[in-house]
Amino acid sequence: MRVWGNLIKLLISLLIWGSTSHAAYYETVPKKVRLLAVRQVVSNSVTNFFEANMKSQPLGLNAKIDAEALRAVQALDDYYFETLERYAPEAYDKFNAGKWELDAKAKAKVFGVGFAYGWTDRLMTVVSLPYYDVRVMLEAKRIEGNNYEEVAQIIREGEGRLRGLSVDTSDFPDASGELIQSVLVNYYGYAPGGEWHGKGYGDLDVYAKYRLTDWLDGGMAVVLGFLAPTGEEEDEDILQDVSFGNGYWTAYSEFGGGQRLTSNISYDAWIRGSYNFERNVEKRIPEDYDFFLSTEKGTFKEKPGMKLETSFSLTYEFNDWWSVTPEYLYSYLQPTEYESPYTLANNILSYKSEEESHTAKLGIMFSSITPFLKGKIAVPFSANLTLEQTVIGKNVPDLFLASLEIRLLF
Repeated sequence: MRVWGNLIKLLISLLIWGSTSHAAYYETVPKKVRLLAVRQVVSNSVTNFFEANMKSQPLGLNAKIDAEALRAVQALDDYYFETLERYAPEAYDKFNAGKWELDAKAKAKVFGVGFAYGWTDRLMTVVSLPYYDVRVMLEAKRIEGNNYEEVAQIIREGEGRLRGLSVDTSDFPDASGELIQSVLVNYYGYAPGGEWHGKGYGDLDVYAKYRLTDWLDGGMAVVLGFLAPTGEEEDEDILQDVSFGNGYWTAYSEFGGGQRLTSNISYDAWIRGSYNFERNVEKRIPEDYDFFLSTEKGTFKEKPGMKLETSFSLTYEFNDWWSVTPEYLYSYLQPTEYESPYTLANNILSYKSEEESHTAKLGIMFSSITPFLKGKIAVPFSANLTLEQTVIGKNVPDLFLASLEIRLLF
């Protein structure tokens, strides 16, 4: 998966209704009561990415223009490269018209709808489905110049029949943005760069939550659920494209609880484990750890790693209507394993699939539920504003998110 595709994974996590509520974790919908929740999530303009060394770097991909790429797009005389490859293979292999970074900027909005029903006072089921609106802008930025002089020097030191080529090498035009676009399309076989805009549904989330305890100032609950791969997957031929879902089935279990510490302060904590099922998928076959672009495709057996998530939050209630909740969220995804005849590609694809993130969240909640129970208002509902920032991570976007959720009980 391309790095900005991980943006969608983080947005998916915000559509897990049970784990992101500012109400007590162990609370469930009462028997025969329904809950309708709608949520709007927006991201900042994502330009940075936490690399494997946990340092935030510009978001993007690298590309290089070598002799093979130039020959494919007929940018220069093919006779030159045929002669060079035959009589000076060292110079042919080293030929480089420049290295480019494909800078990416991603921005996403998610609208989600969730519905819950209380079968008993302890058991409820929840179904939710997100709808995505994502834009990715891809621009070419030069990071390294050509090595024409180095190639010309090798030619000058070679056989006599090659020396005339050294003049041709020195006269080559420098690579341009138009050339890298031509290489992407005509050599690698990708769609043209620029802005990509996609909309579509994500993965369907279904789970059941059972409240285990019911003491006065706290409680515990357990969750069992699954994610169905209903989201559209990315097109391997469009660099800017992203998936709107994981692409595979996921089963998860979650356990958590909370306790009231004082009359207006309480804490909640939960831990979740997710098992991701393997699948067969067609992907590009990378040949280099630094340059993920490739010309060939192959079928891989993809075995996603297990995912662990845990959270701890404190809630301070100003009064019956308003409360604030700071929260810490940790997430870890094991590396994905790939099986195919392409041994090097298996290792490259798995190389950046391990993910880890530490996230700080702040929620502000307005709720009429307590006043409703006291007979002060006719409609029980809540509105939650949540701000979220990835503090540090590994192979995840440097991301800020804001979400607004409205819940209505009836």
